[in-house]
Amino acid sequence: LVAVARRLTMARGVCGARSFQRTASFSTATQEAQGASTLAASATTVSPSHQVFETVQKPAPSVFAVVQVGGKQYKVSPGDVIVTEKLIGAEVGSMIHLEKVLMVGTAQETAIGTPLLEAKVLAEVQEQTKALKEIIFKKKRRKHYSRTNGHREPITVLGISDVLFPSLSLPIA
Repeated sequence: LVAVARRLTMARGVCGARSFQRTASFSTATQEAQGASTLAASATTVSPSHQVFETVQKPAPSVFAVVQVGGKQYKVSPGDVIVTEKLIGAEVGSMIHLEKVLMVGTAQETAIGTPLLEAKVLAEVQEQTKALKEIIFKKKRRKHYSRTNGHREPITVLGISDVLFPSLSLPIA
């Protein structure tokens, strides 16, 4: 990915004296590793300074819900994976019910809670881990003062398996 970005900047003439054209393309080894169906972007050259990227859109989910977990709101549908703050008492592999559902919708209908709905979202706890390290750096110039500290936030990875809302007229899967 870094090589693709480097090629794009060279094609635009940003990297010094080099102003020749290079096109961003993915190698066949990368396509075989990621699979032809999961390749997210491909490049076609329009002019020497412009690149057009085409993205493959996945089909729209049949049902979605907006849930509140750990003080944050997430739009989820069956099959999604979300990363939340650590949920205490949730063991890896267990199924949990997310009961703070703010909105449920399909392509035809939408139900908005005031503030919550009588719905549940079933989720499987896939992982309890820590996030990437955040570096905290403090400096006061000309005072010979600098402090570096790091912090890794504990997180929970949830896989959404189903959205349960009995008063929606359409079947939910």
